[in-house]
Amino acid sequence: MRRAAYIIALLGAGLWYLTFGQWLAWIFLLGLLSLPLLSLALSMKAILDFQLAPMGPERVAVGEKAELMLMGSCGSPMPPFKGKIRLRNLRTGEKIAYREELGFTPVHCGGYEVTVEKGRVMDYLGLFSFPVRKKQSARILVAPIPIPAEDLPRLLTQPPVRWKASPCRLGENYELRPYRPGDSLNSVHWKLSAKTGKLTVRETMEPLRQKACLTLTLGGTPEQVDDRLGRLLWIGRELLYAGMEPVILVSSGEGTARFRVSDEKSLSQAVDAMLCLPEPVEPVPPEPEGTGWHYAIGGSES
Repeated sequence: MRRAAYIIALLGAGLWYLTFGQWLAWIFLLGLLSLPLLSLALSMKAILDFQLAPMGPERVAVGEKAELMLMGSCGSPMPPFKGKIRLRNLRTGEKIAYREELGFTPVHCGGYEVTVEKGRVMDYLGLFSFPVRKKQSARILVAPIPIPAEDLPRLLTQPPVRWKASPCRLGENYELRPYRPGDSLNSVHWKLSAKTGKLTVRETMEPLRQKACLTLTLGGTPEQVDDRLGRLLWIGRELLYAGMEPVILVSSGEGTARFRVSDEKSLSQAVDAMLCLPEPVEPVPPEPEGTGWHYAIGGSES
């Protein structure tokens, strides 16, 4: 549009000069001819420094609409620019063209890379167009919805495998042992020591839970992956509530990924990382590690 307007103005000034031959028309024509070069010279710094990046929410829920936009930045007055937003499913590699009037409404959980395609920056008059050299990308995470596993709670009522010494001085469970150099005198059982004639220490004990290993694969249909990750969230929280710190093994296109979970924050971080992993060639869960309790999400328990 701007180029068409400039060409029309240039033709009009040329016709004016050819028709009347006035010096004012000549000056006006020369001014129009020099405008593109002047605009390009004034815009060059902004064009060289210009950066283009997609902007939008970092996290959305399944079924929630996300609105994205392109944001330009530079140290000079902002020149005109344009471009398209493209999304890529990091698990499947599927590319999705973003349409501003529709937005982006995910129907499955996953990680999506948001990139800029066909980015162009123009001079201030909009007569010259150049490809954007500095483009940034972003990510959108669509978290799974926790899905209860009906057969899991009975497994979490098992007693601890054994007990271990606790750094805490106070506790309901303790064992008696002979005094060792370095033990605190506050831990000495004075009544029993007086009866036996030997210093006896009351050592606080805490349960040492059995190890838990969760395995799953990111292969399969989107519905299957939604179900596995949703069950993983629920099972992981139940294990944490039971005092366990599970190890999660995930089969992906980059091999077997291992995550050690110690609290809900690390569990959420592990699931976020899984959302961005590519799917494996074969949808087979990895082999569990250790000899503790194992649960194959989407498979069987042992």
